Amino acid sequence: QWEAIKQAKKWGCSEYDMFGSAPNLNKNHPLHGVHIYKKGFGGHLFHRMGCWDYPYNQKLYDLYKLTEN
Repeated sequence: QWEAIKQAKKWGCSEYDMFGSAPNLNKNHPLHGVHIYKKGFGGHLFHRMGCWDYPYNQKLYDLYKLTEN
């Protein structure tokens, strides 16, 4: 991401969406550390609808989901 940030700055961009953080500010949430890290860069927290997976191969996706956890 650092290279993308540097390139965006060269192009005159003043904002960069780092994407992804805990959906709430609960200190027990698994992504709370990610939130604290990104908060250290400053900026604003925006809540969005989230992400979804759209598998093109359902069998491979099911296998992936079994091994993900």
